[in-house]
Amino acid sequence: MAAKVLIYQCSYCSYLTFDLLSQYKVSLQDNIFLTDLPCTGTISVNMLLEAVENGFEKVLVLGGTGNDCRFLKGSQRAQKRVEEAVKILREIGYDKASIAFYGLKPGDVDSLKNILNTI
Repeated sequence: MAAKVLIYQCSYCSYLTFDLLSQYKVSLQDNIFLTDLPCTGTISVNMLLEAVENGFEKVLVLGGTGNDCRFLKGSQRAQKRVEEAVKILREIGYDKASIAFYGLKPGDVDSLKNILNTI
């Protein structure tokens, strides 16, 4: 059985990219769940840990790259929170889940395909 995957995505940066993905006739597997955020900078460490607690083996946060963030530093905040969540999981010895941040330029379908291929 495939691992349950939760993807938090920025509604400005990666939403467009997922939309374009459908034009390439690429569909998501049934084990992948998408959640839109107005900005990935709104994600909290608690949200990430709750996803793991709710049975997701992989949690991905897809935001913009450094200069593409509509809210200036949202992606940087998200990346720091992902790092904090990963640190907490390591400290308690929990290695059954992974949490990662990926920066995407809006419309960068090739990078998104590469990310999805790692799942």
